[in-house]
Amino acid sequence: MNTATELAAHAAEAHRAVEDSWALLHGHLTKSLEAAARAGGKSRKTVARRVELLVGTVIGVLATVRLDPADAAKLARAAASEVESWADA
Repeated sequence: MNTATELAAHAAEAHRAVEDSWALLHGHLTKSLEAAARAGGKSRKTVARRVELLVGTVIGVLATVRLDPADAAKLARAAASEVESWADA
């Protein structure tokens, strides 16, 4: 992910590959959160905002893990705790 992102600034093919992978992640998260909202009888109003937050978090964890795996794990655990709280909302 890091190498592709670095190359994306200089090569159109790499740029498309990174955009495609982020769009795929976005699509999967959207489908999952929409399904969870339907199953739980919850509003779908928060889905888009939560998807953006999760995509950014995944990208952040993937970038951080190369520098400091412990920090990446801490970020992932914090995000997981936040996601768990959504079930109560």
